[in-house]
Amino acid sequence: SYYRNLDANYEIVKDLTANDVTMPSFFIGGELDLVLTMDPSGLERMKLLPDHRGSVLIPGAGHWTQQEAPQAFNDALLGFLTSVG
Repeated sequence: SYYRNLDANYEIVKDLTANDVTMPSFFIGGELDLVLTMDPSGLERMKLLPDHRGSVLIPGAGHWTQQEAPQAFNDALLGFLTSVG
């Protein structure tokens, strides 16, 4: 129900800044994901998060990365989890 709840989610987080997100963060996505086309600066803006640990773009995968490339997704996720220890 995430997409049906966008307005309510916005109201909850609208006053947060990048500095409010203090936990380690990491982005895993498909290089063919249209969301990246719609917001090409998104990955760059993630670097503003205080403990951003990087990102992985999986070649040939689109929006449903974990279904399209499960092994590559798991490898990226396990790499991130290892880094946060």
